[in-house]
Amino acid sequence: MFDTSKPTATFPEPIRHNLDGIPVLAQPPAGEIRGIWLHVPAYELSKEDALPVLQRAARLGYLGVSFDPWMMGARTIPEDTDDDTRRARIFANFRRNFWPILGQTAIEVPRVLDWAEAEFGIHAPITMTGHSMGGDIGVVAIGMDKRITRLAAVVGTPDWTRPAARDLETQTTFMDLGQADWHARFFHDALDPMTHPERYAHGPRIAFILGGDDEHVPRNGAERFRTDLVERYGLESVTITYLDGKTHMDFMDYDLWWDEAVAQLQAQ
Repeated sequence: MFDTSKPTATFPEPIRHNLDGIPVLAQPPAGEIRGIWLHVPAYELSKEDALPVLQRAARLGYLGVSFDPWMMGARTIPEDTDDDTRRARIFANFRRNFWPILGQTAIEVPRVLDWAEAEFGIHAPITMTGHSMGGDIGVVAIGMDKRITRLAAVVGTPDWTRPAARDLETQTTFMDLGQADWHARFFHDALDPMTHPERYAHGPRIAFILGGDDEHVPRNGAERFRTDLVERYGLESVTITYLDGKTHMDFMDYDLWWDEAVAQLQAQ
């Protein structure tokens, strides 16, 4: 069970590491490390933006770990001079530009976990949270790497195609998702959870935490994913929780979803 009490000591300084070009941030707890809690941040956010989540995990006794997703944070490319420029570039052809970010970041998760286990001498089941894009990545990762046994995918989806997705700003206009090129399609075909249900047959714990009024990330992706795993394998390990009245951007407030994530991940 999780201990949600306040920490009695200050945190050690966060540890920064460059893992062959992957910028990693780790927040040790004040006392003994009970395991690794990996958090993948949302689109346009960095490992530094994830620090409040890592500190919350450290309060529970975990080593909080995050890293900059591909093309985010310290890995931002020169063409993306600001968030508006990057958003315009990515959303001009969402599937061509976004799917490689999902795929490249997802396949880096096991590498980051290898480093954390070796650096801190930890060998225990791994807990994971992912926020928005990070939730999409988390669903991929928990299917690939059986060291990860619990995931809270916060306003994330297992369906990369995102049918009926609406724009982020107004949530009223249907998005033109564009067309994938060979590079983007390669990642989709290799990693999209909806087309690889066999990777979840072992029943990892996946808790989707979604906004009741979120029209940017279609909620039916999680519902179809759960139904498919129930029908194929009889699994009851995937749950969906809706926070009533909340839109996608409401989840930028970590306090909105953190307690729910902890409650869902301790429920077995």
